[in-house]
Amino acid sequence: MDLSARKTTNHSFTIMDSSLSPSFKALYEQYLAQFNGHSIEGVVASLSPSLKIFVRGKLAIDAQNPKDFEQLKRNYQEHWEVPNVRVEIHEIKEVEDGVETKLIDFGRMQLIEVRYVYGRNEDGEWLQVRHEIGQVTSWEKKDAL
Repeated sequence: MDLSARKTTNHSFTIMDSSLSPSFKALYEQYLAQFNGHSIEGVVASLSPSLKIFVRGKLAIDAQNPKDFEQLKRNYQEHWEVPNVRVEIHEIKEVEDGVETKLIDFGRMQLIEVRYVYGRNEDGEWLQVRHEIGQVTSWEKKDAL
């Protein structure tokens, strides 16, 4: 897959149309499998070219900006270099436009709250259009799953 093509394509998205929305939980689980498989192509295929990532309410990455898009890919690659890296779902709740998650990052031993918002592009494909990263706390193996 040509990753550079994804960042320059400008799609219009419909955020919600509940009559046509898929299982956002299933879509998220597919994305997480690609993430845990360290597949940059698979991960990027799940993301809208206009993805925006917010960390505690502040815009951190706007994938339409070529520098931000490159940083996004570097962030994934750097995360995968952490020993014992894998992310598992601690909690997941499907909401009208996506999923709200609590994730365990075993590489960094963190519990991370993230809301993933999906939108449908002009081809009808559901992609992640927004990540809202909330609270990040330390997690220990003795903590219950």
